[in-house]
Amino acid sequence: PGMDGSVLERLFPYYDAVVIEAFGVGGLPEYGQAPFYTEIRRWTDAGKIVMMATQVTHEGSDMEVYRVGRVIKEDFHLMEAYDMTLEATVTKVMWALGQAEAVGQPRGQERSELFRSLFYRTVNHDLLLFSL
Repeated sequence: PGMDGSVLERLFPYYDAVVIEAFGVGGLPEYGQAPFYTEIRRWTDAGKIVMMATQVTHEGSDMEVYRVGRVIKEDFHLMEAYDMTLEATVTKVMWALGQAEAVGQPRGQERSELFRSLFYRTVNHDLLLFSL
């Protein structure tokens, strides 16, 4: 709460992916001088990965519960951690980025699709709840 999209602006030049831990399951608020929507559009247009997670550990993430989450998920085709813990999500994001790099790290849509297929592959029962 209280954070705006300027944090994503600062991270953009240095990282290929970001995991956003939203407050609850609803998505991201729009306030402040640097809205999240603008920065998320910048990240996704550049082929970078934006992953949503939640602080609500036992509910899992479901951005479609509230309108704000549903809209941002539809607008950006964002990925969700679903029932993975934040720690497992960060670890799997790093693993999937490494796997993508090992096969020549495609760019743009190809990279996003490769990352998506790797991330949503169940490894040692890490992802139990998933639906597209």
